[in-house]
Amino acid sequence: MPVTTAVVTKRSIPNRKSYPGIVASPRSIDLVARVEGFLLKQAIADGAVMKPGDVVYRIDPRQYEASVLAAEGKLAEATAQRNYAKIERDRNEPLVKVNAISQQVYDDLVTKYESAEGEVQVAQARGVGQRRGQRAQRIHAQVQRAQGGAAANGGVHAGNLIAGQV
Repeated sequence: MPVTTAVVTKRSIPNRKSYPGIVASPRSIDLVARVEGFLLKQAIADGAVMKPGDVVYRIDPRQYEASVLAAEGKLAEATAQRNYAKIERDRNEPLVKVNAISQQVYDDLVTKYESAEGEVQVAQARGVGQRRGQRAQRIHAQVQRAQGGAAANGGVHAGNLIAGQV
């Protein structure tokens, strides 16, 4: 049976030891979005040195723009209904004076007009609120760094849904 042998040599062996571990900064901050939406892009590369106010993430603002367009559409619809109700009321006003239509029919037309006028005011208020909210949401769709330092991997990538917190 063959035996394996080796020549013994004298040499220095470095005294190196390795252990598993995690390195973390004693100063870290969490970035929290104020609005919900899909992440368009990470504006700063991982490890990049940042200044306060640098934009780190951009959230897609299109859903907020769509809500403004929807509110404007509701306003246009309410305005058209009010205008039609006004035409009907004005057309029938002389007819009620000569008893060609009943007072009740005319009162219904007046009520429809006044109700449509109220719907226009509601739609206008919603539109103003949507535009103000959309402006604020567009601003908050950019997640900015409050302090300077190095950017770390946040674990989020383009296309991820970001949950907004206030």
